Amino acid sequence: MTVHDNKQLVQAAFQGHPLFCSPEATKMRDFYADDFRFVGPSTELAALDACSDIEVELDELIAEDDRVVARWHGTGLHTAEFLGVAATGRSGGGACITIFRCADGRIAEGWGNIAWAD
Repeated sequence: MTVHDNKQLVQAAFQGHPLFCSPEATKMRDFYADDFRFVGPSTELAALDACSDIEVELDELIAEDDRVVARWHGTGLHTAEFLGVAATGRSGGGACITIFRCADGRIAEGWGNIAWAD
Protein backbone atom coordinates (compact mmCIF):
# COMPACT_ATOMS: atom_id res chain seq x y z
CA MET A 1 0.00 0.00 0.00
CA THR A 2 1.09 3.56 -0.64
CA VAL A 3 1.38 6.32 1.96
CA HIS A 4 -1.77 7.82 0.45
CA ASP A 5 -3.62 4.49 0.81
CA ASN A 6 -2.61 4.27 4.48
CA LYS A 7 -3.87 7.81 5.16
CA GLN A 8 -7.17 6.99 3.47
CA LEU A 9 -7.51 3.82 5.58
CA VAL A 10 -7.05 5.69 8.86
CA GLN A 11 -9.32 8.52 7.73
CA ALA A 12 -12.01 5.99 6.80
CA ALA A 13 -11.68 4.36 10.23
CA PHE A 14 -12.30 7.75 11.89
CA GLN A 15 -15.29 8.42 9.68
CA GLY A 16 -16.67 4.89 9.95
CA HIS A 17 -17.56 4.93 13.62
CA PRO A 18 -16.77 7.05 16.69
CA LEU A 19 -15.22 4.03 18.42
CA PHE A 20 -12.45 3.98 15.84
CA CYS A 21 -9.73 2.83 18.21
CA SER A 22 -11.63 -0.22 19.43
CA PRO A 23 -11.13 -3.21 17.15
CA GLU A 24 -13.88 -4.95 19.12
CA ALA A 25 -16.50 -2.67 17.59
CA THR A 26 -18.30 -4.81 15.01
CA LYS A 27 -18.48 -2.03 12.42
CA MET A 28 -14.73 -1.56 12.62
CA ARG A 29 -13.48 -5.08 11.90
CA ASP A 30 -12.79 -4.27 8.25
CA PHE A 31 -10.31 -1.56 9.26
CA TYR A 32 -8.29 -3.55 11.80
CA ALA A 33 -6.06 -6.61 11.46
CA ASP A 34 -7.29 -9.68 13.32
CA ASP A 35 -4.25 -9.43 15.61
CA PHE A 36 -4.49 -5.63 16.09
CA ARG A 37 -2.48 -4.44 19.09
CA PHE A 38 -2.82 -1.14 20.94
CA VAL A 39 0.17 0.08 22.95
CA GLY A 40 -0.21 3.00 25.30
CA PRO A 41 -2.11 4.21 28.29
CA SER A 42 -5.09 1.97 28.86
CA THR A 43 -7.11 5.11 29.57
CA GLU A 44 -7.77 5.61 25.86
CA LEU A 45 -9.58 2.30 25.55
CA ALA A 46 -11.09 2.43 29.06
CA ALA A 47 -12.72 5.74 28.16
CA LEU A 48 -14.74 3.95 25.50
CA ASP A 49 -16.36 1.79 28.18
CA ALA A 50 -16.92 4.71 30.57
CA CYS A 51 -18.49 7.17 28.14
CA SER A 52 -21.52 7.35 25.90
CA ASP A 53 -22.42 9.78 23.13
CA ILE A 54 -18.78 9.77 22.02
CA GLU A 55 -17.90 12.19 19.25
CA VAL A 56 -14.53 12.24 17.55
CA GLU A 57 -13.11 14.87 15.23
CA LEU A 58 -10.00 14.29 13.19
CA ASP A 59 -7.79 17.40 13.21
CA GLU A 60 -4.76 16.28 11.18
CA LEU A 61 -3.18 13.25 9.50
CA ILE A 62 0.52 12.91 8.72
CA ALA A 63 1.88 9.79 7.02
CA GLU A 64 5.23 8.28 6.16
CA ASP A 65 5.95 4.74 5.00
CA ASP A 66 3.57 2.40 6.89
CA ARG A 67 2.82 4.86 9.74
CA VAL A 68 -0.02 7.38 9.99
CA VAL A 69 -0.14 9.93 12.81
CA ALA A 70 -3.59 11.22 13.72
CA ARG A 71 -4.13 14.32 15.82
CA TRP A 72 -7.72 14.31 17.00
CA HIS A 73 -10.02 15.26 19.83
CA GLY A 74 -13.03 13.63 21.34
CA THR A 75 -15.83 14.25 23.78
CA GLY A 76 -18.28 12.02 25.57
CA LEU A 77 -20.72 11.79 28.43
CA HIS A 78 -19.20 10.22 31.58
CA THR A 79 -21.71 7.39 32.27
CA ALA A 80 -19.65 4.73 34.09
CA GLU A 81 -16.67 4.50 36.44
CA PHE A 82 -13.47 5.82 34.89
CA LEU A 83 -10.06 5.90 36.56
CA GLY A 84 -11.72 5.30 39.92
CA VAL A 85 -14.22 8.14 39.50
CA ALA A 86 -17.90 7.23 39.59
CA ALA A 87 -20.07 8.33 36.68
CA THR A 88 -20.75 12.07 36.82
CA GLY A 89 -23.16 12.44 33.93
CA ARG A 90 -21.03 15.37 32.76
CA SER A 91 -19.48 15.89 29.35
CA GLY A 92 -15.70 15.66 29.07
CA GLY A 93 -13.01 14.96 26.56
CA GLY A 94 -9.44 15.27 25.51
CA ALA A 95 -6.93 16.00 22.78
CA CYS A 96 -5.22 12.93 21.38
CA ILE A 97 -2.36 11.76 19.21
CA THR A 98 -2.38 8.21 17.89
CA ILE A 99 0.22 6.60 15.65
CA PHE A 100 -1.08 3.78 13.49
CA ARG A 101 0.94 1.14 11.63
CA CYS A 102 -0.77 -0.17 8.52
CA ALA A 103 -0.13 -3.53 6.89
CA ASP A 104 -1.94 -5.46 4.16
CA GLY A 105 -4.72 -2.89 3.87
CA ARG A 106 -5.59 -2.88 7.58
CA ILE A 107 -4.53 -1.11 10.76
CA ALA A 108 -2.12 -3.49 12.50
CA GLU A 109 -0.94 -1.50 15.54
CA GLY A 110 -1.70 1.71 17.35
CA TRP A 111 0.19 3.79 19.92
CA GLY A 112 -1.61 6.63 21.60
CA ASN A 113 -1.76 9.25 24.27
CA ILE A 114 -4.54 11.54 25.50
CA ALA A 115 -4.37 14.86 27.29
CA TRP A 116 -7.60 14.82 29.29
CA ALA A 117 -9.43 18.14 29.63
CA ASP A 118 -10.41 19.26 33.13
